[in-house]
Amino acid sequence: MAAVERSTTLEADPSSVRAARRFVAEALMASGRPGDAETAELLVSELVTNAVLHARSRAELVVEVSGELLRVEVRDLSAALPTPRAHHRESQTGRGLELVELLSDRWGVQLDEGPDAQGGKSVWFELELDLPVPTPGGHEPTPERQVPPGVTTCSSRVCLERVPLALYRASQEHREGLIREFVLMTLDDADATGVPARLVALSEELADRFAGETALLEAQVDEAEQRGEATVDLSMELPPEALDVLDRVVELLEEADRYCAEGALLTLAASDQVRAFRRWFVVEIRAQLGGVAPSRWGAR
Repeated sequence: MAAVERSTTLEADPSSVRAARRFVAEALMASGRPGDAETAELLVSELVTNAVLHARSRAELVVEVSGELLRVEVRDLSAALPTPRAHHRESQTGRGLELVELLSDRWGVQLDEGPDAQGGKSVWFELELDLPVPTPGGHEPTPERQVPPGVTTCSSRVCLERVPLALYRASQEHREGLIREFVLMTLDDADATGVPARLVALSEELADRFAGETALLEAQVDEAEQRGEATVDLSMELPPEALDVLDRVVELLEEADRYCAEGALLTLAASDQVRAFRRWFVVEIRAQLGGVAPSRWGAR
């Protein structure tokens, strides 16, 4: 296998997550290890997501493949140290480092403290690459690593144009209010087929599988609110299977509204505008994943 060492500069932009995945995959391809790319791409996307969200500066990505070891390092200009956190069931973000801990063989953080230090840090992980097993024909089969179910590396850019911030927040707060009440309901009700248990489980699935995408979306909304804007253009990378989860979320939220209308919950039923917005959100993503050009809120 060929030794490889490469580096590139990433902008503080959500598109850098996809660029980092591609950069790592290409380095593994050059080293003769393309079968190890899935886990490496997942982990580098988490490190770059943290850099984009918190460092808000350019970052340097360094990839080294030597023998049976892959080392990936992301260097940014923020001295704030990332730490894994414990999460409640309804947590929606912050699970990236839990994945790094779970799937990497080693990982760590190092502050930039040299004489020419700029006050930044390096976050890195290492993977011990699978040993190729020679076949009778002399070829090496592609090794496989275990990757969490539902994880994919084939993503597409989705742009949601002119999203009203007030409506986005109203939709988000309504969903979170329902989930909080349903979490309490499931503590006393073991029925896994009911709407409360299904919505809670789906919320956890959404948080686990798309933590990086959710965090980047929230960062864009936060920044627009800080600038005092009324609308925002949201940009994110989404894999095709995200659509299935979003469809199920909307379906369950519609069912949950019936609970609200019957007075079974403290949370009121969603307004007609909130219901229309969350349906548009999914329809727009479905259209763009199918190759249709973006269309702003209210245009379709």
